[in-house]
Amino acid sequence: MGQDKPIVLLLQGAWHIPLHYRYIIDGLRSSGYKVLAPSLVTTRYDGFIDDKTYIVATA
Repeated sequence: MGQDKPIVLLLQGAWHIPLHYRYIIDGLRSSGYKVLAPSLVTTRYDGFIDDKTYIVATA
């Protein structure tokens, strides 16, 4: 069995986007880690929020 490195999931907060963490992401990737850093729908960085969030109103 090999020495597999863990996958790093980077979830930025509030208004930050993965671009803000590019140096950390690049450093981890160059060290052999697989890095996942999805954009959050609240940042509107990857498209319109209307297509991704559903709010159901109840009376």
